[in-house]
Amino acid sequence: GCHDVEKIILQCYIIQQKRKVFEMKKLRVAQIGVLHEHSNGIMKTLRYQMSDIFDVVAIAPEEEDNMTNRHFPCYEGLNWVSMDEIFKLPDLDAVFVETEMRQLVPVARRCLEHGLPIHIDKPGGENLEDYAKLVLDKICMLRRS
Repeated sequence: GCHDVEKIILQCYIIQQKRKVFEMKKLRVAQIGVLHEHSNGIMKTLRYQMSDIFDVVAIAPEEEDNMTNRHFPCYEGLNWVSMDEIFKLPDLDAVFVETEMRQLVPVARRCLEHGLPIHIDKPGGENLEDYAKLVLDKICMLRRS
């Protein structure tokens, strides 16, 4: 009867309120680079498949990028800034490094030096030793903090 309907409505309301308590804020992320072969795929994932988790607040092209890849729909409407401006963004949670291979490790290192968590695309640059040093340096930074 009516009492059962009221019970169901109350239960739905309680469930809805519990969900609100456990909702996470979206992670504010930026991407540096558009020339890595996976850069478009990463951006599509962030903006279309995981938009409930990530808020892409800015994108910075490689220094020598002259409009390359900017025409792809996944970059439409994004806030294009310089790499230095990425590091000044307030409340940035992480950076996705999607540069050319030769720039992956140096750009990732700059992000870490600014205290930003990173996603670096495979294979981690042109040189495994540089990548390994990046990882070891980060481990040492974490142990010191």
